[in-house]
Amino acid sequence: MSYPLEEHATYLADTVRMEAFRRALAERVTPGAVVVDLGSGSGILGLLACEAGAARVYSIDSGPMLEVARKHAQACGFGDRMTFLRVRSEEVQLPEPADLVIADQMGAIGLWAGLLECFADARRRLLKPSGELLPSKLRIDFSVVEDSTLPRQVDAVQRNVQTLDLSHLQHLLLNDLREVMPGGERQLTRPATFTTLELGIDEPTSINRSFELEVSETGVANGLAGWFSAELAPDIHLTNDPFSQGHIDRHHLLLPFAQPVRLEQGETLRVSLSVMARQSFCAWHVQRVEPFGQLVTLTKQTSLASRLLGDRGLERFADGYRPTLNFKGSFKRFVLERCNQENSLENIVDAAYERFPDQLRSRARAAELVARALSDLTR
Repeated sequence: MSYPLEEHATYLADTVRMEAFRRALAERVTPGAVVVDLGSGSGILGLLACEAGAARVYSIDSGPMLEVARKHAQACGFGDRMTFLRVRSEEVQLPEPADLVIADQMGAIGLWAGLLECFADARRRLLKPSGELLPSKLRIDFSVVEDSTLPRQVDAVQRNVQTLDLSHLQHLLLNDLREVMPGGERQLTRPATFTTLELGIDEPTSINRSFELEVSETGVANGLAGWFSAELAPDIHLTNDPFSQGHIDRHHLLLPFAQPVRLEQGETLRVSLSVMARQSFCAWHVQRVEPFGQLVTLTKQTSLASRLLGDRGLERFADGYRPTLNFKGSFKRFVLERCNQENSLENIVDAAYERFPDQLRSRARAAELVARALSDLTR
């Protein structure tokens, strides 16, 4: 099964997710409403909006699943109420403002899949002044856990390589952001809220917070688990909290500890956490609060330590670095410069093959790369 099909089949098979969205849309879509579905995928949220009484739904997606959604709309009898636009949401121009904008672009902690920037843009450009967003709020929680999957993986690697020294890989693994499914962790502390965001209003580039966690169970801690809770309606929430009975079938975040730490029930931990809202980056500092208030560091880490940067990669961060285009960049620039309403696709392919014969080797390869270069950048 291809990745997008498998991904969307997983979403549709998730009963908790489907029922939460169905209930929320039935509650928040008013008869005759105009609805925008961002990152529509299979089209299911737009279909549920039509089912709830929407007069028109604008289904927006930049990928090939949009054609699947179009077929679903026709099969369900909603083809005349749904308009399909294959474009990135920040580039779309709609003929009318919406009453409701909906999306499920939420990663392991709700960030990093584009929800914040998409909803902020939607609030500015796509909504009526009285329009609403679904979800409307996002809360991110963390808890210290005893995880069994990472130690097993690290131990298995060490056994299999025997006397060979792959300690650098272990260092990378123990500083990497891991997205894991529920089932391999034991919660050692009561959760605490890292942040709550008003979607469409709050658009931070980074989030820096400190919070305390109370150790509720004695155990060996080796990571911080993080998850989201999204408000779909005042009484309807969607969460991937792995310790909740009603969680959806979605990965949550695990920030590993470089070394395991034994915790005793009743202890207090202070966590200082920095998260980049638009890219996958975290820095975490976990301290034990001693009886007289002293702070003892248990771990202090950053996901930058897991970045695969050689000398060449590091050069690109230097102030004096002067970037030049590689073949991929030169090819894309060459193709885009010819998108001037005068050249046909056939002309562009012929010109590209003539310009880059050594790299392309065949006209068929030229056609393939031209199509790839134009896929998300033209209309």
